Amino acid sequence: MSDVIESRQPAMWAGAELPREPQPLPSEPEPEREPRLQLVNHNQLLWHAVDDAVKVLRTVVTLDPRALGGQLFLGIDEYLTGDFSSSLSQLKMALQLDPTNREAGLYFGLTYLALNQPLRAAEALRATAKA
Repeated sequence: MSDVIESRQPAMWAGAELPREPQPLPSEPEPEREPRLQLVNHNQLLWHAVDDAVKVLRTVVTLDPRALGGQLFLGIDEYLTGDFSSSLSQLKMALQLDPTNREAGLYFGLTYLALNQPLRAAEALRATAKA
């Protein structure tokens, strides 16, 4: 599984608190280090970047609520940080701006799954598949 795919799955860290300050990555992989530890360092950098992105994107959508990219990426980043109710509202706005946006539809459905609402998730994912 690649680092990018695995780093976008917050459920894998359920119950674990990642430090907010990024840890420096080694310049060369150390053979005695377990690969999983290097992934944790990578994820620490990613989560710090996501928090910063959320702040910037909130400013973007405040200044221009019709900015599809801002709404979409803010919704995705809020999904990644576990702020599912905010994620739903941003993704809903993105879908109102572009009902055929499959990425917004996919994350909209995934967010309902994260909120343990499988019927709404299925409805959202079916609508995305038809778009």
